[in-house]
Amino acid sequence: MNKHPHTHGSTPASAPRPWARLLHRWPTVLGLVVAGLTAFDLKLDRDFVSVLSALIVLIAVVYPGAALLGRRQAAWWVLLTGLVVIAAILGLDLSVSPALVLFVAGLAALGWGLARDQWRAVRDLPLETVGMLAFSALAFTALSVEVSWAAYLVAGALVSHAVWDVVHLKWGRVVSASYAEFCWVLDLTLGAAILILMPR
Repeated sequence: MNKHPHTHGSTPASAPRPWARLLHRWPTVLGLVVAGLTAFDLKLDRDFVSVLSALIVLIAVVYPGAALLGRRQAAWWVLLTGLVVIAAILGLDLSVSPALVLFVAGLAALGWGLARDQWRAVRDLPLETVGMLAFSALAFTALSVEVSWAAYLVAGALVSHAVWDVVHLKWGRVVSASYAEFCWVLDLTLGAAILILMPR
């Protein structure tokens, strides 16, 4: 008589626990949390537009930054470094635009790449440079118009960048899959929140 009936045949795989699914989708969860904290008690004033414009420039700089460094995971380090710069400028109440500082830093990094002849060596760098310039142009335009129009520009830039993230996620190039997933969720959620919550 077999005392271990369960040793014969295949054992059905246990269903993944909810926490395991959340752990696997941590970039999505992180993107939603960051978007929620950013949009919490949303006030579409000049200060908020300034912060969001800096964020747009930062996420635009991340891509050429990661391409220059030659490591997809470097996207996270570029993002964290940029966030520290924004926090320092705002915390010290410096009379300088964080978006401008990040953009100049991005241009300096590109200049460094050109000096090392990486423009031809890194195949994605030209496209990522165009992306950085385009999204930064939207951010700076938002800084120069009335707040009501700036809100639409910022939201449009975020939603457009979400598409940029998804394309890179499908390509599997330049930035890590975890970063691309986090960024498109953050961009789309925050852009939609601005459009929904902005005064009519």
